[in-house]
Parts: sequence; structure tokens; C-alpha cells
Amino acid sequence: MLRIARSIASAGAVCLIAAVLVRLGIGSGMTVALLFVLSILCAAIFWGLPEAISGAVAAALLLAYFYMPPVGSLKISDPNDWVDMAAFLATAILASNLSARAKRSAYEAISRQKELEVSNTRLEEERRHAEGLLLNILPGEVARELKLNGLVSPKYFEDVSVMFTDFVGFTTAAEKLAAEDLVAVLHEYFTAFDEITKRHGLEKMKTVGDSYMCIGGLPVRNPSHPVDAVLAALEMVQFVERRQGDLPVDWSMRVGIHTGPVVAGVVGTLKFAFDIWGDTVNFSSRMESSGVPNRVNISERTYARVKDFFECEHRGKILTKDKREVDMFLVQRIAPRLESPEEFARRYNVYFQKSPPENRVIAPRPGLNPAID
Repeated sequence: MLRIARSIASAGAVCLIAAVLVRLGIGSGMTVALLFVLSILCAAIFWGLPEAISGAVAAALLLAYFYMPPVGSLKISDPNDWVDMAAFLATAILASNLSARAKRSAYEAISRQKELEVSNTRLEEERRHAEGLLLNILPGEVARELKLNGLVSPKYFEDVSVMFTDFVGFTTAAEKLAAEDLVAVLHEYFTAFDEITKRHGLEKMKTVGDSYMCIGGLPVRNPSHPVDAVLAALEMVQFVERRQGDLPVDWSMRVGIHTGPVVAGVVGTLKFAFDIWGDTVNFSSRMESSGVPNRVNISERTYARVKDFFECEHRGKILTKDKREVDMFLVQRIAPRLESPEEFARRYNVYFQKSPPENRVIAPRPGLNPAID
């Protein structure tokens, strides 16, 4: 119905032009023919070929009636007029066909361009999604290297701080709690640990059961990683203490930190993982297993790097699981003279030439000095 209405409108427009010209008594047959062709082209461009053909037929009839002898009749006596009429119709229809094709081509090009833009947008979204998944698995620099080269070369890092955490009472809770509830509790803790780790510039490595592992000074080397790791560990312990009594478990947590060299790389081709190796990793695990619930246990090497920022308690030589006696220290709190955020930031800047991460460690309760098992 719409196409029929537009065809009638096209013919009507041609009739209107003819009526105006006849009324004014101006214009030769050639001028009128050109005006008709222009109007027919407009119909082809804005509406389509059928509408243009309708206008062309109406224009031919009007030319025959008003401008070809005998005027006022549709009878054409001169054969040359028939040739002119045929030429007019052919010209009008051919030009209309070309205009309609050009219009369709333009629309198709615009449609293809829009489809291409939509496809490119989707591809970009998929690329960002894939990169986001990759960054959830690998550190940023490692992910970029893997993307550029297709592999990641093992790297030696001479100075990093490795942290392990482990929940005390997890095994008992796992036997009593429903699996769904146990996973929900772990998710709440580890989500908080993720936020703390990220804020302090550390790199989460992995979780194994109830153990959480992160590292400072890798993949981007920085001198502040021992202090950053201890700050993050204190905040994790305080988070666990605040949640005790609010959850269906009553866990405490051991934390161990050691500073030293490691080798880092990506292993495997299916579900590949970024990992670190070396005695530093094993030793930091011993710091955790030899630790005290809700305390941060650090090695002598880490203590030497953080003693100007934290008040620590020397535990003496402690026998580890691998039958080694090593010096260990418990971090009590931020050094009293640095409890002011401004003072802590000033010293941090003097030592590392940068501002410290946001510090949310709360001052310890008075008289905090739990027994060391």
C-alpha cells in the first residue's frame, strides 16, 4: 500500500509541475521534459524505481497532451514525436534505474559499514574480555610478553618477598561445614585478601586449599616490597580477627614472610600457570608453618629490611619442619614513632622515593603479647 501511495504521489507531483507551467504559460517542450526528468530522478532517489516509472509514464502523457501537436489531445500524428516520446521515457527510466541502484548501493554500503562497526565492537569486547581473563591468570607484564611472543622466558629475581597464609582450624571446619558454606567463607576471606594484596602493590600467585600465596617485588622490581608485604599481612590478620564471631567458623590465621631470590616463569600449555621456584619459596612456607595464630612471622632476612618500620619480637631459633633451627621474628605493630600516617609516609618516601600504599592497619590493642607456642 505504501508503494502504491508513493507511485500516485510521484505521478501527482509531475502533474502539479505541468499544471503550474501551463498556468504560467512558460517553458518549451525541452524545458518541461528536463524538469520532468529531474522530478522523476528525485522520486527514484527518495522512494524507488517503481515510483519513478509511475512518474515517467505520467510525464510522457502530459508531454503528449500539452506540448506535442495536436495540443490538447493524446493523439500523436508525427512519427518523430513518437521517437521523442520513446527517448524521453527511456532516458527517464534509465536515469531512474541508475539513481535507484546508486541509492541501494549507498544503503548497502552504509549497512555493511554499520555491521562492520558492530562486528569490530564485538571483537574489541571479546579481546578485552580475553585479556581480562589472561590478566586474572598472569601478571600484567607476563601476560603482555606471552601475547607478543607466544611464550614467557624464565626470569631470575634476586630480591622478592614471598608471603604464605594458612587458616588454623580449617580441617575441622571442612569436616563439619557443608561444602557450599565452606567455599562461601573462603571466598569472603580471599576476596578481601585480593583487595589488600592489590592495594599494597603485591602479586597474588595462587590459592591452594585454605592457603593464600602472594609475592612482592615481582614482576616489577621495587625496593619497598618487604615493607609492603608486612603491611598487607598485618591488615589481613586484622581482617580475620574482625570477622571472628560473624561467620560460621572461628578461624585464626598464620602468616609467614621471607625475602630472597626466586626464578619465575610460566609452565604448561593447558591451563598454564605463572609460578615461582627456589629455596625462598620453601623457606617462606616454613615461616608460615612455624608461625603463631593471628601473628605475622618473618625471617631474619625480612626483619633486616623492615626493622626501621615495625616493632618486632625476636623469637630466638625455632626448629622448622625440615629440622633446621632459624631465627624468626613476630611483627608486633608499626613502630610507635611511625604510627602517625604522616611520619610513616615521610620515612617511606625517604627510603623508597615514593608514597606508601593506603595504610589501613589499626593500632594494636594495649598489652598485646600472646604466648608463643
